Amino acid sequence: MKTLVTILIVLALTCTGARGVTIAFWSFNSATPMSPDEGAGTLVDATGAGLSTFVAGVSYGAYTAGSAISRATPNWASGSQSTRFYEIRVNASSLVALSLRYDGNRSGTGPTRVDLYYSTDGGSSYAFHSSVTQPSSWTAFSFPGLSSISGLNNNSDVRFRLCPMSASGTAGTIRFDNILVEGLPEPAVLGLVAAGLLLLAPRAR
Repeated sequence: MKTLVTILIVLALTCTGARGVTIAFWSFNSATPMSPDEGAGTLVDATGAGLSTFVAGVSYGAYTAGSAISRATPNWASGSQSTRFYEIRVNASSLVALSLRYDGNRSGTGPTRVDLYYSTDGGSSYAFHSSVTQPSSWTAFSFPGLSSISGLNNNSDVRFRLCPMSASGTAGTIRFDNILVEGLPEPAVLGLVAAGLLLLAPRAR
């Protein structure tokens, strides 16, 4: 039954085009770029104290192409998940079907891959979710599979780690911009699931 409900949630979101609620959004354009422009959350720079800079970014929605966070390092390599990452921490209480998106770019010798990890227990443990290939041009990335992870639902301490990997040069850089975490209010999802069950009911008879 849980599997059916999860499938119905994802299908309902897809078919109805339901929009999520912004939990936290970073454009990096403000005078305090590590603070979210919308919503509430914390962005932790664990790539090395003071080593991130802010460079030209890309536009998103109503936000102009202001700044993006950038980092060059000699050690974007395998095994860096525990020591080299940007961590997003948000409160998803009363929200379900979470989603994450961002815009990414890199230099010619920068990390060619970004691994996403998540934690449902306040950072005590992390699970690998997926990897994306990072080209050397601004590209939008999203992780729709997060919506089916029940442990993220109605969770007051959700954490995501963006872990750049496999740079080919010691001065290679990676850039992140327009980081957005969204969720859907629980009552809305329950309504969509109920509608889905009603649609399926005639076929079950």
